[in-house]
Amino acid sequence: MAQCTMCWPADRRDRVWLPRNVTGGPPHGSPYTVVAHDGEWLGIVDAPLGLQTLDVAHAHVLGVQKDETRRESVVVYELIER
Repeated sequence: MAQCTMCWPADRRDRVWLPRNVTGGPPHGSPYTVVAHDGEWLGIVDAPLGLQTLDVAHAHVLGVQKDETRRESVVVYELIER
């Protein structure tokens, strides 16, 4: 079985969150394209600069965000449909 070398966050409804810009590591603040488990395109979510997404559930995003001094904080953002 092949092992995943770059894994993307999936939420509890099996929607996959694909970062738009990837340079060899976890994305930090890039927009995400969200697709359903069957490949259907669901939309784009803009993430704040410095955010590393850890989990997505119940219309919230859990992550670690770095500020301008590279200090890390745990954050939770509510997903708002526009």
